[in-house]
Amino acid sequence: MKKSIMHKPAQKTIISDDISCMNTFTNDDQPLTIVAVLDKGWKGTKTFSLNLKNKNKNVNFFIIIIAKNSEEFSFNTEVIHEAPNTKSHYYIRSILLDNSKVTYKGLLSIKKTAKSSESYLSHHSLLLSQNAKVETIPSLEIEANDASAGHSASMGKIDDEMMFYLLSRGIDEKTSKDILIKAFLEKDFDKIEDENAKKILDEKIEKILKKTLK
Repeated sequence: MKKSIMHKPAQKTIISDDISCMNTFTNDDQPLTIVAVLDKGWKGTKTFSLNLKNKNKNVNFFIIIIAKNSEEFSFNTEVIHEAPNTKSHYYIRSILLDNSKVTYKGLLSIKKTAKSSESYLSHHSLLLSQNAKVETIPSLEIEANDASAGHSASMGKIDDEMMFYLLSRGIDEKTSKDILIKAFLEKDFDKIEDENAKKILDEKIEKILKKTLK
């Protein structure tokens, strides 16, 4: 008698330069990765909601923000886990120049029916100007006893020790700064399974930074 072999569903990856891609969702159990690379601000606040109603659904969001001039990036996200063993992760990274501003509110909600579910959000920012501002407001609503959820946030400047290390290796100051900024934005990319998608993202971010960091 042949043994049945369980195949792991292939992960679908979506890359966009519009935050509205976060509304993309399929009603199946295929793992989904969504990456939004944003370098143009908008007026007002955008809100995006996701309901995980299918058991075992796994969704990862990566949001890269490159803010400059007086642009504003204001958005809210909420993910509602309704089915068991569902997972959602938000990985948000921002760099802010000039007088730019990023405002983010993220809600993680796990209902009683979503047993063994997991949700997490992080927002890490690199301030490249004294006039730049960032605000992160996470909130959790956990009703299931065996679920897990968490959040983390940080804001800071370029690491002086890493700058010194690169300068000591003969790399000029601007190139050193550019290397550290790019590495900061791509730090979570090891969680993306699609190698071709990572290559496309790397080229896309490098192109935007080359234009932005003059």
